[in-house]
Amino acid sequence: MQTLILYSKPGCHLCEGLQEKLETLPLQLEVRNITENETWFQNTSTRCLYSVI
Repeated sequence: MQTLILYSKPGCHLCEGLQEKLETLPLQLEVRNITENETWFQNTSTRCLYSVI
């Protein structure tokens, strides 16, 4: 099964909405809080991003 990684931040309504939709799909979802990792934060800054691994 593929894993989809969602780079998110707390309180972001766009991230939360996307996460809700993704959780209905048949895939493994990994949510990464960008405020917990400086590299993730620098790479995403103000937008929600995702990748598939």
